[in-house]
Amino acid sequence: MHVDATIAALAARQLGLVTIGQLQRLGLGRGAIAHRVRSGRLHRIHQGVYAVGHPQLSPDAVLLAAVMACGPDAALSHEHATELWELTPPWAAPQRERIAVSVPKSCGRGRRLGIGVHRVSLATAEVVGRRLIPVTTVPRTLADLGACVDTRQLERAVDRAVSERLTTVPELRSAAEARLPARGPSALVRLLTSAERFDSVTDSMLEERFVGIVRGGGLPMPALNQRIDGIRVDASWRAQRVVVELDGYTWHRTRIRQENDRTREARLRRSGWLVVRYSKRQVFDEPLLVLSDLAAVLAPRG
Repeated sequence: MHVDATIAALAARQLGLVTIGQLQRLGLGRGAIAHRVRSGRLHRIHQGVYAVGHPQLSPDAVLLAAVMACGPDAALSHEHATELWELTPPWAAPQRERIAVSVPKSCGRGRRLGIGVHRVSLATAEVVGRRLIPVTTVPRTLADLGACVDTRQLERAVDRAVSERLTTVPELRSAAEARLPARGPSALVRLLTSAERFDSVTDSMLEERFVGIVRGGGLPMPALNQRIDGIRVDASWRAQRVVVELDGYTWHRTRIRQENDRTREARLRRSGWLVVRYSKRQVFDEPLLVLSDLAAVLAPRG
């Protein structure tokens, strides 16, 4: 097989990428590599990492290229590992200007443009493959995450991971406590100590904004996106038997959907639930109105 065909076959198993080390092991010297760059057969992505055939990379290939640039023991980590594990909502996806990669403390490679390198103690068991990308495990990812995001973002990622059964609370505690008193693990321990519900996963910016209003006003947190008598509701307080439905402009503006909303409300009322509705405009533009009304609804119900 011609060497270029071998390179293409190797790249096909690595999202279209190869490293300079792999090229050299196939018998290419620096001159041969430079010739292929000039002729457009190789395209430099990072120092020592090339795309084969064309420079356009898929989103996953962008992540893999950053990991490959940091050596064979590197792994995607922190907020970008959270993205790969699908624990981050689309509206809060991390930027790609500095992709987070963890490397062993003994790694001798210097800084890389566009890569945020974390030199850490990284056990072999803490790295797995996901969509062909070496990435820190979910417990290790969440133990690291608290160092670079706020408490709510960490909580949402933890809730998603637990509810999707990607990890367990004991696994998270073990991963965090093994690395105390570092900032990220400390944040995870505090979260696990203060909350044991893991039902605060939001599905939209509207729901996330509503959570901010509830938290900011000191009201008890609702369960989010739970089913009551077979009906999935946006927010619910079971002790008070109150449901809040949030009306986005697109979903609730048609006649059929409005009629479906009324039918759902009737079913919930027959089961003893009080249903309250807030519009997207109210949540974003009149948060104090929403807060005061919600407090007045919850207070008489304990």
